[in-house]
Amino acid sequence: MRKYLPTKKSRGFTLIETLVVVTVIAILASVAIVSYRVVGDRARDTQRQSNVDTLADALKTYYGTERPNLDCGAVADPTYGNSSQPGYGHYMSGFISYDYDNSGPRKSIEKCLLDAKLIREPLRDPTQTLNCTAGSRECYSYMVATCLTNGAYQTFVYANIQLGDRTATNLTDNTCQVAASYDSDYGMNYVKRVE
Repeated sequence: MRKYLPTKKSRGFTLIETLVVVTVIAILASVAIVSYRVVGDRARDTQRQSNVDTLADALKTYYGTERPNLDCGAVADPTYGNSSQPGYGHYMSGFISYDYDNSGPRKSIEKCLLDAKLIREPLRDPTQTLNCTAGSRECYSYMVATCLTNGAYQTFVYANIQLGDRTATNLTDNTCQVAASYDSDYGMNYVKRVE
């Protein structure tokens, strides 16, 4: 029976070997944690870009209707900016989820699109940040700006993405006073033109 037992004393790991194994495990764990965070950021950015596309498509359809609601968003005056160009009130600007007159007739851009059945549900940023203050540059919400450029109205949808390619907000060529501070005040760094 004794012949099956080891003849030498069994030996454990040395302190150095144990430290090397623990160090390797720690390095692998830190790489995995960083990779997981990047994957999460990328997924949120993909959702933001999808929401911007959805908003742009909904706005294009909304503007194509015969008589869009004049009471949506921050700008609802049909003669805003240029009294010789009626119809500006058909175009919306501002945060999509904000009701600019609280209890008055004006509705949020998002509510107008929901009422017109152009979006199925409120479009929220994946971080769920709704309160954005000027100067924070960490505003994760969606904004819309409509500008009179070269005699034609152009609408842009803005978002703040974390990673990846960022379309410069100077797509408006500094001709859009409505959106002049969207990037500097709210950190908007991704924009899509409604076409």
